[in-house]
Amino acid sequence: MAKAKNIIIRDKNKLEKKIRQMKKGGTELLHVISDFDKTLTRVTSKKAGASTSYDPLERDIGSEEFIRKAKEMLKYYYPIEISPLLQMGYKKRKMDEWWEKYFELAVKHGMSKAIIQQAIDKYNLYLRRGARELFSSLKKNNIPFLVFSAGVGNLIEKHLKDKGLLSANVHIVSNFFIFNKKGAAVGYSRPLVHVFNKNEGLIRISAYKKQIKKRKNVILLGDSLGDLTMADGMKHECIVKIGFYNHKHDKQRMSKYKKGYDVIITGNKDMLYVNKMLKEIIKA
Repeated sequence: MAKAKNIIIRDKNKLEKKIRQMKKGGTELLHVISDFDKTLTRVTSKKAGASTSYDPLERDIGSEEFIRKAKEMLKYYYPIEISPLLQMGYKKRKMDEWWEKYFELAVKHGMSKAIIQQAIDKYNLYLRRGARELFSSLKKNNIPFLVFSAGVGNLIEKHLKDKGLLSANVHIVSNFFIFNKKGAAVGYSRPLVHVFNKNEGLIRISAYKKQIKKRKNVILLGDSLGDLTMADGMKHECIVKIGFYNHKHDKQRMSKYKKGYDVIITGNKDMLYVNKMLKEIIKA
């Protein structure tokens, strides 16, 4: 595969060996796991649209107290999430704490089905260029596609459905609000999924487990260090990990990305590299 300027490959020989193994196994042994926010979606400015599945919801809940407290949480917890220096055990505990507080706050301040629909109607969650082609190729070749997100599953599900991308091979594992008959949020799914506990051990969908039981080859797409474990919890023979690096250059962080990901895509780019790799495997 041709290498663009924005592509960093950790070990070219090792990557080529993995791709050969996936070609040999064919589509019958392959499944794809992807994060949603800032992986399938582009990173955008607030004015241009939304980068994550919770950005638009925060804008539409409308409560000044909710917005203030959500910002306070972000200011405190996000530096912990992205720090390359802190121990993972500590980071996991803090993410558990953050998400519990956040979802409780959203329920308290009137989260509803109407707010989710309003958020979808008002704000654009821009998929990366080539994401539609990825969904289409996986559907056409009956390759299971697990969308794994620490965001809001209700919004992701509705967004993909509205765009005609929620086909039978697509499965979403995320955080879902639970609504009463009037459409008001009264709770949320557990365990809460955050960036550091996303792994296939969380999968509760028996139909999906059955689909991937013999599919030992995985293409994993993520944008954070926490996404590296999304395939953990089930046995695999070959995993190609592709990471979208959405940060300003930081030597320590980039070093950790290089240790974890086989391929790093920098500069908020498209899905061209991913789609080319998938085509090679499908054609074989």
